[in-house]
Amino acid sequence: GGGPGPCSAYCVCEVRGRQASKFQTDVASKTADPLWNLQHECNFSLGDELQLTVFNKEVWPGPDVCLGEVTLASDRFHPNGFNGDLALGSLGATLRVCVSVLGGIQPQRAESAATAS
Repeated sequence: GGGPGPCSAYCVCEVRGRQASKFQTDVASKTADPLWNLQHECNFSLGDELQLTVFNKEVWPGPDVCLGEVTLASDRFHPNGFNGDLALGSLGATLRVCVSVLGGIQPQRAESAATAS
Protein backbone atom coordinates (compact mmCIF):
# COMPACT_ATOMS: atom_id res chain seq x y z
CA GLY A 1 0.00 0.00 0.00
CA GLY A 2 0.99 3.62 -0.28
CA GLY A 3 3.38 4.80 -2.95
CA PRO A 4 3.32 6.88 -6.09
CA GLY A 5 -0.41 6.74 -6.92
CA PRO A 6 -2.35 4.88 -9.61
CA CYS A 7 -0.24 2.86 -12.02
CA SER A 8 -0.31 -0.42 -13.92
CA ALA A 9 1.92 -2.50 -11.66
CA TYR A 10 3.19 -6.05 -11.72
CA CYS A 11 5.60 -7.94 -9.46
CA VAL A 12 8.54 -10.12 -10.53
CA CYS A 13 9.85 -12.70 -8.07
CA GLU A 14 12.91 -14.90 -8.36
CA VAL A 15 15.38 -16.78 -6.26
CA ARG A 16 18.32 -14.38 -6.58
CA GLY A 17 20.91 -15.73 -9.00
CA ARG A 18 18.58 -18.37 -10.48
CA GLN A 19 17.09 -16.95 -13.67
CA ALA A 20 15.01 -20.11 -14.23
CA SER A 21 13.09 -19.45 -10.99
CA LYS A 22 11.72 -16.11 -12.22
CA PHE A 23 7.95 -15.59 -12.43
CA GLN A 24 5.66 -12.59 -12.45
CA THR A 25 2.13 -11.52 -11.67
CA ASP A 26 -0.39 -10.18 -14.14
CA VAL A 27 -0.55 -6.41 -14.51
CA ALA A 28 -2.97 -4.70 -12.10
CA SER A 29 -4.16 -1.80 -14.25
CA LYS A 30 -4.52 1.78 -13.06
CA THR A 31 -4.62 1.23 -9.30
CA ALA A 32 -2.68 2.60 -6.33
CA ASP A 33 -3.26 -0.66 -4.38
CA PRO A 34 -2.62 -3.66 -6.65
CA LEU A 35 -3.76 -7.06 -5.40
CA TRP A 36 -2.29 -10.08 -7.19
CA ASN A 37 -3.00 -13.17 -5.02
CA LEU A 38 -0.51 -15.25 -7.02
CA GLN A 39 0.66 -18.62 -5.76
CA HIS A 40 3.81 -20.13 -7.23
CA GLU A 41 6.04 -23.01 -6.20
CA CYS A 42 9.81 -22.86 -6.56
CA ASN A 43 12.93 -24.58 -5.26
CA PHE A 44 15.33 -22.87 -2.89
CA SER A 45 18.34 -23.73 -0.77
CA LEU A 46 19.17 -22.42 2.66
CA GLY A 47 21.04 -19.17 2.19
CA ASP A 48 19.07 -18.21 -0.94
CA GLU A 49 17.17 -14.93 -1.16
CA LEU A 50 13.84 -14.14 -2.79
CA GLN A 51 14.05 -10.95 -4.84
CA LEU A 52 10.70 -9.18 -5.37
CA THR A 53 10.59 -6.23 -7.78
CA VAL A 54 7.52 -4.14 -8.62
CA PHE A 55 7.35 -2.47 -12.03
CA ASN A 56 4.97 -0.01 -13.69
CA LYS A 57 3.94 -1.28 -17.14
CA GLU A 58 4.61 1.50 -19.63
CA VAL A 59 3.10 1.98 -23.08
CA TRP A 60 5.26 0.36 -25.75
CA PRO A 61 7.95 1.22 -26.82
CA GLY A 62 8.78 2.77 -23.46
CA PRO A 63 10.62 0.56 -20.95
CA ASP A 64 8.78 -0.55 -17.82
CA VAL A 65 9.76 1.47 -14.75
CA CYS A 66 11.02 -0.15 -11.54
CA LEU A 67 8.90 1.15 -8.65
CA GLY A 68 10.88 -0.63 -5.94
CA GLU A 69 12.37 -3.91 -4.81
CA VAL A 70 12.90 -5.92 -1.67
CA THR A 71 14.89 -9.03 -0.78
CA LEU A 72 13.71 -11.73 1.62
CA ALA A 73 16.49 -13.98 2.95
CA SER A 74 15.66 -17.67 3.47
CA ASP A 75 16.37 -17.39 7.21
CA ARG A 76 13.30 -15.09 7.40
CA PHE A 77 10.96 -17.73 5.93
CA HIS A 78 12.59 -21.10 6.67
CA PRO A 79 11.42 -23.24 8.39
CA ASN A 80 8.23 -21.54 9.62
CA GLY A 81 7.24 -19.43 6.62
CA PHE A 82 6.72 -15.67 6.43
CA ASN A 83 3.56 -13.58 6.31
CA GLY A 84 3.91 -9.82 6.50
CA ASP A 85 4.59 -6.48 4.88
CA LEU A 86 7.98 -5.59 3.43
CA ALA A 87 9.12 -2.02 2.71
CA LEU A 88 9.42 -1.55 -1.03
CA GLY A 89 12.51 0.62 -1.35
CA SER A 90 12.21 4.31 -0.48
CA LEU A 91 8.72 4.85 -1.94
CA GLY A 92 6.92 4.47 1.37
CA ALA A 93 5.02 1.57 -0.21
CA THR A 94 4.82 -1.97 1.16
CA LEU A 95 4.52 -5.39 -0.40
CA ARG A 96 2.51 -8.00 1.52
CA VAL A 97 4.12 -11.40 1.06
CA CYS A 98 3.25 -14.87 2.30
CA VAL A 99 5.82 -17.67 1.91
CA SER A 100 5.12 -21.24 3.02
CA VAL A 101 7.75 -23.97 3.19
CA LEU A 102 6.47 -27.33 1.97
CA GLY A 103 7.63 -30.81 2.96
CA GLY A 104 9.07 -30.02 6.40
CA ILE A 105 11.88 -32.58 5.99
CA GLN A 106 13.14 -31.27 2.67
CA PRO A 107 14.15 -27.61 2.96
CA GLN A 108 14.89 -27.50 -0.78
CA ARG A 109 11.20 -26.92 -1.66
CA ALA A 110 9.26 -23.71 -1.07
CA GLU A 111 5.90 -22.34 -2.10
CA SER A 112 5.62 -18.61 -2.37
CA ALA A 113 2.37 -16.72 -2.57
CA ALA A 114 2.87 -13.03 -3.13
CA THR A 115 0.15 -10.53 -2.45
CA ALA A 116 0.72 -6.82 -2.56
CA SER A 117 -1.45 -4.11 -1.19
